[in-house]
Amino acid sequence: MRLQPYLIAALCVFTLAFTACKKSSKGGGGGEPQPNEEDLKVELVNVVLPPTTNPAQAATFPFQVKVTSKMPAKGVRIGMQATVKFSNTPLTQNDAIVSSAATTETSVINLPSKNEVTVKVIITSESKPSNKKEIEFVVFNKS
Repeated sequence: MRLQPYLIAALCVFTLAFTACKKSSKGGGGGEPQPNEEDLKVELVNVVLPPTTNPAQAATFPFQVKVTSKMPAKGVRIGMQATVKFSNTPLTQNDAIVSSAATTETSVINLPSKNEVTVKVIITSESKPSNKKEIEFVVFNKS
């Protein structure tokens, strides 16, 4: 019968196509699944949010970051970016810190004299990096 070679060839092509399209069950999931956790809720203690400017008496402005939601399993990373408001000059800040405490002390540093500085505090869950909160405020060094 002449159809038999064509039938075998078609069956081989179909088998190859089927196995090539089949998803691998070994590690092809795109990384670790993200844990379910409550969205971060955060307050800055001793900070007044815009439009009010926070007065600093020196080149350092201390404040507290208070996590009011349930703390993520691995804690939170607290980082900061500070920029002189009118010149857009970035100011060097301390490295980000990881904390599991509900309230963490931190400070804006290197505040130039008689300048307004825009500060962005970035709080990120260590166990789920997409769970992030950013808060901005302004500081004026009076010295």
